[in-house]
Amino acid sequence: MINYSIAMMGNPAKKQDPKKAYGVAQYTEKMTLAKFSEHISSHGSTYDAEDVEAILGKAVKCLREMLLAGKKVELGKLGDFYVTLHGKGTELAKDYNPVTCVEKVNVVWDPGKLFENLKEDAAFNFVASRNEQEEAKRKAKAQKDDNGNTPPASGGDSPAQGGGGSSSSDASQTAMINYYVRDFSFGASIASPARDLIDSQISRKTFWRYHLSAMWNHGNWAIEANANNLFMMKNNIVDELSASYYSFKQIDQSRSYNQYANLKIVYSFDYGKKTSKSPDYKHQNSESAILK
Repeated sequence: MINYSIAMMGNPAKKQDPKKAYGVAQYTEKMTLAKFSEHISSHGSTYDAEDVEAILGKAVKCLREMLLAGKKVELGKLGDFYVTLHGKGTELAKDYNPVTCVEKVNVVWDPGKLFENLKEDAAFNFVASRNEQEEAKRKAKAQKDDNGNTPPASGGDSPAQGGGGSSSSDASQTAMINYYVRDFSFGASIASPARDLIDSQISRKTFWRYHLSAMWNHGNWAIEANANNLFMMKNNIVDELSASYYSFKQIDQSRSYNQYANLKIVYSFDYGKKTSKSPDYKHQNSESAILK
């Protein structure tokens, strides 16, 4: 679902023409690399979110390296990446020096077919503009009492629970650490609670969550242990809305918030022609022709 607001805009080339209404896309939230990695991991991936984040981070560094090496990088359905030069020209070709003439090296993304036009698969939802949302947040904040709770709704089936109309937007803080030693690898990540205002009305609250992993890999054997949010009772997402005429409270659960622990033991069978995994260097003494 793509949120959009309406803005009246004129034509810069024809300032005398009347303004027209245009749709402006409004994103619902900023998805960090950590959150995007969790999303990928939850879609049937065999890799943990920490591994996915590490791979994506490495891919970004390598992409920059290849672009600076003058290559056009083709990333399949994602599209192609290449650079263009922006700067000033010279009257004579012999006077052109990129060190002084090039002002900026731009990165161009040529989208693949999946990203050329998303309209056929898109659904739209009208929301208030950014300025209107900020005004709604300001008004909601002004309605808080001295205890920091939102006053209960004056109508509806029941008042919202737990101060559902809060307009504060406290972003979740995420920390992650990976440690490798010989055949062992250890990983840990933790995310703090967050409270966001969705569509200027719905208060979304998340709780503490963490993930621990350990792996041993030697020869054909691999053992992996994972623990996710164990002993964390509030492993869900709470959406609340308190308005003048109605209120609701919705609790959703996500795989990344579930409590679980698992142990995987893997043995890989070798097959096919055996080949040396490393070059076989042989040292042989030879007589020196100079000594002869």
